[in-house]
Amino acid sequence: AALTWWSRPDMADALLGDGFDRAERALALNASFPAANRALAAMHLRAREHADALWWARRAVALNPHDATSHALVANVLSFIGRSGEALRYLVAARTLDPGYPAVWDYYIGRAMVHVGRHEEAVVWLTRASRRAPHVKTWGGYRAAALAHLGRFDEVRNALPGLKLPRGDTSVS
Repeated sequence: AALTWWSRPDMADALLGDGFDRAERALALNASFPAANRALAAMHLRAREHADALWWARRAVALNPHDATSHALVANVLSFIGRSGEALRYLVAARTLDPGYPAVWDYYIGRAMVHVGRHEEAVVWLTRASRRAPHVKTWGGYRAAALAHLGRFDEVRNALPGLKLPRGDTSVS
């Protein structure tokens, strides 16, 4: 999936096509398997087909309401379509179901908090995400944005070196 966004944007269509084929094959093997539904949701999200992504992610939750990863995926999709307040509720559910959740969920929480204007809290979550996964250089963009909203420009400047923005973007604006 990362290849479709960053490393090989020239191959995005082929990689997305292959991803859809694999997800649909998994779904054909077992339509009630939440992971197959999540895979198809993730492919629709990568293809920027947000309504379909949300439908498949919600279906994964319906198939197994105790699957934390499915809740987190619904939250991720909701943030992409401007419904970050709702996304935060799904992230609470995901973290409750899996207290040892991955660092990316801290990022999802911080990003959603930036979207809803809760910048102080966003900085805390995004800092935590970066500490838990220091190899991920893209999450700092949201942290820098939250800091800028708070007027903490010296910290923004310190956050920018080494920042890698998605798809070759050069600004965190």
